Amino acid sequence: MFDGDVTNASYAPEKLHDPVILAFMRKITVKADPAFEVFSGNAPSTRIATILHDGGRITRQVDNMPGFPGSR
Repeated sequence: MFDGDVTNASYAPEKLHDPVILAFMRKITVKADPAFEVFSGNAPSTRIATILHDGGRITRQVDNMPGFPGSR
């Protein structure tokens, strides 16, 4: 996201000390959704919700992840 692409370099140890990335990470909250606790044998669904500065909300859900065992 900060590099314009996700590559192995995106996970370099020095990224964990970058003040911009650290400030962004402090804004992230992870919450379990009971609706996703039932695993049907296919790729697990994932949802991300982003709350914008103006209070708006963007939500996306992925139900099929290519490359995951059981994905269609």
